[in-house]
Order: sequence, then structure tokens, then C-alpha cells
Amino acid sequence: MKYTIYMIFLTITVSLLASCQEESRVIEEVKDMYGRKVTFVRPYSSIPNTKTLALDSIMSKDIKAVSYLENFSCTDCALNKLASRIEIINSIDKDLGYLIIIRTNDVDELTKHIENKGIAHPIICYQTDAFKVENKLDVLARNRTFLLDKNDRIVLVGEPFNNEALLNLYKKAFTQMQE
Repeated sequence: MKYTIYMIFLTITVSLLASCQEESRVIEEVKDMYGRKVTFVRPYSSIPNTKTLALDSIMSKDIKAVSYLENFSCTDCALNKLASRIEIINSIDKDLGYLIIIRTNDVDELTKHIENKGIAHPIICYQTDAFKVENKLDVLARNRTFLLDKNDRIVLVGEPFNNEALLNLYKKAFTQMQE
């Protein structure tokens, strides 16, 4: 319980430091998302298709970070950021699973872009809003990255990619959940 209160307080504090205009929305979304169970709705595609075993390995990890992405205005730009995100999550700990979930209308086109960029990390693709709707992710894009516990419940919300304080919070939470 003490850990839970601490995590909520820190998530809200870090979110407030990163925002001023949307602070009340950020607070409400974080409160609403905290403790929510995440469901990985079927069917989905896996990119690259040959990485299904790796995807299963990530899905079976006790602790996972998840990023849900949609509506790319520039696919190449988004994939460049994706490579950097993978590096940052891997810097937290090699045992932390990282699930990248992308909503796209054209899986084949996205696959071509991913192959051209040389991204080998497995990605879950949805051609519908099934994941977003099931998990109530009609939230700010910055709140679509979160840390899940062994029961796939959200314990931390926010993007640690350009926020060192939040990255350190992810590292601390991961370490505490392993104990």
C-alpha cells in the first residue's frame, strides 16, 4: 500500500513538472489509469512475423513497459523515435519486457518501413482500435506509455524517453517490483 501511494504521488509530480497547460487532464488520466488491468486483445499482427517467439518471450515477462502508438504524420520520423525508445527501455534493465503496440491501417506498409529501418524488436499491430478501446486509452499521447506489474496492471504512467526524472522512476519501480 505504501509503495502504491508513493508511485501515484511520484507519477503525478513528474507529470506536473513536464506540463503546465494540460496538468489537470494529466492528473485525472494518471489517477484513472493507475491499477487498471491491460488486456492484449486478439487478433493482432506481429511485425516482423519471424519474431513471434521473441514477442511471446516479452509477453511472458513479469514486468513490462508498454507503448501504444497511433496516427503517425510521418512514419519515418516515428520509427526513428521508436529505435531510440527501444534503447532507452533496454537501458532500464535487460529483463524488462518492452511491448510496442501500433495502430495502423496498413500493416504491409508499416512492415516495409520497419524492415527498411532495420528494427528487429517485435511489434504488435492492430488494424482496428480494439486495444485502445478495450484498455480505455483515449488519453494524451504522453500517457500511452506505462509500466505493468506481473498481473498486467498499470503501476506507472508516462513517457520516460525525454524525461530523466521519469526514467529514473521507471528504474526504481522496476527494481522494487523485482524484490
